[in-house]
Amino acid sequence: MSLVSTVFLTHFLTETQFGIYRYIIGLAIFFSALSLTGIGQAIFQASAKKLAGFYGTATRQTFLYSAPMVIASLAGSAYYYINDNNVLAIGALLIALLFPWSFLFQNIQAHIFGQQNFKRSTLMQTTKAFFVAGSTIVTLFFTTNILWLLLSYFLSQAIAGLFAHLWYKPKTETIGDQALSNKLMSFAKHTTLRNVIVGISSRLDTIVVFQLLGASSLAVFTIATLIPDQIKGSLKSLTVLLIPKFSKNDSLEETRKYLPRRSLQLGLLLVAVTVVVIVLTPYVINTFFPKYTEAIIYAQLLALSFPAYIYQIPFAIMQAHTKERALYSYSINTAISQIILTVIGIYFFGLLGAILARVFSRYIQLTTAWVVVYRKWK
Repeated sequence: MSLVSTVFLTHFLTETQFGIYRYIIGLAIFFSALSLTGIGQAIFQASAKKLAGFYGTATRQTFLYSAPMVIASLAGSAYYYINDNNVLAIGALLIALLFPWSFLFQNIQAHIFGQQNFKRSTLMQTTKAFFVAGSTIVTLFFTTNILWLLLSYFLSQAIAGLFAHLWYKPKTETIGDQALSNKLMSFAKHTTLRNVIVGISSRLDTIVVFQLLGASSLAVFTIATLIPDQIKGSLKSLTVLLIPKFSKNDSLEETRKYLPRRSLQLGLLLVAVTVVVIVLTPYVINTFFPKYTEAIIYAQLLALSFPAYIYQIPFAIMQAHTKERALYSYSINTAISQIILTVIGIYFFGLLGAILARVFSRYIQLTTAWVVVYRKWK
């Protein structure tokens, strides 16, 4: 559905309009790094451990800790307004007003995943995908005004989050194990602290491409990363599937035994996916995005990073065993390297540099994850 809505957006909007639209959505994700992004993992583990009542506490904390994101968005809105860019100013204002509500969907999704109720989770995700993409497409038939399109996107995200929360939230409010609840909340805050730098590094290329190369270049970059990002999003589910399994094993040494064999299995699958994507990318872009044929080579280069997504397995092991120092080491090292590669790559090599920075960053993630998960931590 994301692919379908992007096809419509690129058909109805100019490259500059589409670039500005994607930049504001990128800003929302960029600013969201300042919220309580680690709460999902805590809800997930609480649900897996049958800790009743934690969801309600976590949801209240989610809104409390969304304040820095809201303040940053309002500051961005004021900055763009002072600089006479009303589109970006209103876009940032919409982020502050509506985007925090979308966190409700992530919270309830984490709770349902922890219960291993994958059928319900799939239904929720599918319904949301159709609703958000459908809202965008319907709006496009009435107007190509970027602000109305952004309102449609952020409002549909907020409605989906609020509805999912009200429909599926757990009824029990009593927390049975206060010590475990406190530990999970502490884990959420530590995860959030790690995610600040990770969130900034993961979306920095969008911001830098727009600021240094312009909206049209960002539009090309968006199309180049579209298919790889869809596949990466699918692979993130692997972590969600593995954490409950790894959480049941109290011994990190025992859990490590899964790593070599599972990594080999996943690696072979990802090599096959890489070949398929490289072959099919020209046909997909020429068919659905004929205005963006220059994105073909960039998308093919990005496909070379797929085998590195094996890092999801050692990362899941670290999360399942709540190894704080290991996770800090992993997050900080990978984020700093990605920031450095992104800035240097774009400054000297433009779009090609942004693409290569992503590829090299993934293999740095893989190497770091393996080193960190086997290191002995006190």
